[in-house]
Amino acid sequence: MHGGPWQAPVVADSTDGSRRGCSRPPPAIVADAKSGYVHIAYFVEQPNGAGVFFAHSMDSAATFHAPVPIVFGNNPSRVSIDAEGDRVVVAFEDPNANQPLVGISLSGTMGHIFEQRMLASSPNGRARQPVVRLDGDTIRLWWSEYSANPTVSATRSTYRTGYIQSR
Repeated sequence: MHGGPWQAPVVADSTDGSRRGCSRPPPAIVADAKSGYVHIAYFVEQPNGAGVFFAHSMDSAATFHAPVPIVFGNNPSRVSIDAEGDRVVVAFEDPNANQPLVGISLSGTMGHIFEQRMLASSPNGRARQPVVRLDGDTIRLWWSEYSANPTVSATRSTYRTGYIQSR
């Protein structure tokens, strides 16, 4: 194997005040080949409010910009992220929903602001574990749909495609 030494770890967001430890949903990370930027999305419980947040690095993950809120809410939420050039898409379990729902948020400014947020799953479903991919103007989103009956453990994979409209 060839390569260089590992760099020292970098803290992307030090504001978490929870005691969840390893029970916290894992963050999502993507390195955009077009821009060279590293983007992360994650659930965190900050003093100013819990929710899904985004941060990015424009210097190969040496430092991260201040976190940007995607959606505030108290329910720990799994996230997924993808980026291509100026566009960033974050899929998340809605931290405010009474039943599990999946939403997405879109940025056309490399995540400096997220201009659009919308529900992606059916409001009648039980959607969890989103996975999102961005390919040009196409957004591909998968999630697991769970039965509303707690005695049934069956799940099904659900897929949805959407397109980013140019302004």
